[in-house]
Amino acid sequence: LLFVVLKNRNAREVFYVVLGAAVVVLLADQFSSGFCKPFFQRWRPTRDPEIMYLVDTVNGYRGGRYGFISSHAAITFGITMFFLLLFRRWTVSLLLIAWAMLNCYTRIYLGVHFPGDILCGTLWGCFSGILTYYVFKRQVNGMQVRTNNSRKYTSTGFAVADFNVVMLVMASTLMLIILLSLVYIKLYEL
Repeated sequence: LLFVVLKNRNAREVFYVVLGAAVVVLLADQFSSGFCKPFFQRWRPTRDPEIMYLVDTVNGYRGGRYGFISSHAAITFGITMFFLLLFRRWTVSLLLIAWAMLNCYTRIYLGVHFPGDILCGTLWGCFSGILTYYVFKRQVNGMQVRTNNSRKYTSTGFAVADFNVVMLVMASTLMLIILLSLVYIKLYEL
């Protein structure tokens, strides 16, 4: 994602994009870990005294004490929404959403979050990403937008050809994760 930004923007705009992404992570993480988890004190499934022994763990991983709301869901969906709005390229958006959903699934698979933790984390992350994007957009209102050829550039001025590298890396990563998961499952069965 940074590759596309570096290739299509000047140094000032790159700085604001990196700053925007950092603010999304900070907002998502600090609200979920710094406020929600201590305030609500909702046990993780692996820590809840009533069900903790019913929950299968992977390699004994149980996570911290509290899990509401999921920081992983908040951060990944925050970054997804920020870059989804920044790039406005549907193919990249689909891969970003798949990446964020896969990340959320791993939290449930590991037994460290209830689905409600994930849902609320996702909602907070989306809000953080959207809010940060619109603050970013207002700050960088003079961002260079190429509109002379709609087939070569996105509506926000990023060269479409530059997304091929991003698509290849993201698709390969998702496929590798799925493949390694299947191999791990087979090894675990033996």
